[in-house]
Amino acid sequence: TTPEKCTKVWDEISLTPEQYMPIATIPADRIDRWQKGDLTVRCMEIIDETADAKTFRFVAEPPVLFTYKPGQFVTLDVGIDGEQVPSAADGLPPGLVSNWLHDSVRVDSLINLSGPFGKFTCFNHPDRKLLFISAGSGVTPMMSMSRWIGDTMANCDIVFLHSARHPDDIIYRQELELMSARHPNFRPLITLTRTQSGKGWLGLTGRIDANLIRSNIPDFADRTVFVCGPNAFMEATKQVLIG
Repeated sequence: TTPEKCTKVWDEISLTPEQYMPIATIPADRIDRWQKGDLTVRCMEIIDETADAKTFRFVAEPPVLFTYKPGQFVTLDVGIDGEQVPSAADGLPPGLVSNWLHDSVRVDSLINLSGPFGKFTCFNHPDRKLLFISAGSGVTPMMSMSRWIGDTMANCDIVFLHSARHPDDIIYRQELELMSARHPNFRPLITLTRTQSGKGWLGLTGRIDANLIRSNIPDFADRTVFVCGPNAFMEATKQVLIG
């Protein structure tokens, strides 16, 4: 065993419960809940979802339980080129903050955030039948709502329609498949807009249009619909749904 390995093992052994499971060291009736306002969080894990999409997992310091409605978002206050930049500021170049996160945030990085914000949530529009339509990173609030519905055992029928470029661009692909296996009323539909040499695909292809929706979701008019993605995508989808 090398000295480096010995040091690592010793460090792991010497960790206290406050370090490896902090929330469990606080009596349940004394755990604070974050419901609104500013908060400092530490990055604990970075997951590569696709080649250009990552999931950042944060915990608060000191520990709190997050309280928010599924589908809501937070804003980040980050330092870019020596200047503090709120992620929701007007006039920011597209992708400035998200690119900075991908390039600069590491495990243990501290971030200041505020929130939660947004009315884009099924919590405010309960329905037995829902249709989530997304493209690209617009899948994020749809996953938040789908997870919440599954976790709370809500008796809802969900069709989850997502558009990606090719198989490697499908964010949360494995999780969507697992959710479908566990919840019979959850039906994910993925359509690809590009083919990829050497990668077979037996699912839907083509952009989301009236024919694709009517052919695969004949009862779409009976569902409460949520749409998220690039502006042009959302506007085109809206026209399809109301047309």
